[in-house]
Amino acid sequence: MVNVLHGLNDAQKKAVTHGRGPLLVLAGPGSGKTRVLTHRVAWLVASGLAAPERVLAVTFTRKAAEEIKERLAGLLGPEAAGRVWAGTFHSACLRVLREDGWRVGLRNFSVVDEEDREVLLKRVAERLDLSSGEAESAGKAVSFAKNCLVDPAEFPAWARDFSGSDLLSYRKEDVLSCGTRLAHRVYLAYQELLREANGLDFDDLLFEAVRLFRERPEVLEKWRRRWKWVLVDEYQDTNRAQYEWLKML
Repeated sequence: MVNVLHGLNDAQKKAVTHGRGPLLVLAGPGSGKTRVLTHRVAWLVASGLAAPERVLAVTFTRKAAEEIKERLAGLLGPEAAGRVWAGTFHSACLRVLREDGWRVGLRNFSVVDEEDREVLLKRVAERLDLSSGEAESAGKAVSFAKNCLVDPAEFPAWARDFSGSDLLSYRKEDVLSCGTRLAHRVYLAYQELLREANGLDFDDLLFEAVRLFRERPEVLEKWRRRWKWVLVDEYQDTNRAQYEWLKML
C-alpha cells in the first residue's frame, strides 16, 4: 500500500483512495491524470476493495494502454496486473463480442483494419462509379454516423436533423459536406461488403457492443457483474458510442 501511494501529492492521493461510487478527476495536461488512474487501480486491488479481474481500465490508444499495463505491473506485480483488463475501447468491445456476439448473430467475424477499410471503400467507389475522393469523403461520414450509433436505415433522417448540440451539428455539417445522398449510398454499399466478408470495422466494434447490450439485457448484466469497477482515461474524448457503452456498464 505504501508503494501504491508513494510519490503522489495530496490531491492525487485523495483521488486514488476515493472509496466506492463515481469519481471525476479534472486536471490540466501533464498533471498526472493517467498516473492517478493507474495508482487508483492498484489501490483498489491492494486495499481489497476490488479483485483484479473485476477492474476494467480503458483508454483510446494502444500506446496508452501498454503504458497503463506496465505501470500496473510495477505496482502490483505481473500476476495481479495481468488479471486487470486494461486496454482500448475497441479491444474491450472486441472481447465482449467474441464471447457473446453470437447472441445477436455475430459469429466467427473478422476485424477489418484501416488498410482493409480503404480497400473496401475503393470497391464501393467502383460499384457506385464514384471517384476515390468521393468514396473517402463519404466514408468519413459513415464512420461519424456509426460513432453516433446511427445505422443505414436511420441515416437520412439523422443527416437532416441539426437540432443537437452546436458542436455535434458543426461536426456533422463538416463530415456531410460530401452530400447526404452520396454518404447514404456509400453507407449501404460499404455495409453490404462488410456482410459479404463477415467483417466488422473498428467503428462496428463499438456499435455492435452497444447493440448487444441494448438487445440482450442478460448479457449486459453479466458484464456488469464481471467489471464492477470501470476507469476511463481521457474521458472527455469519448464519442457517443463509447459514452453509451460506458453508461450501460
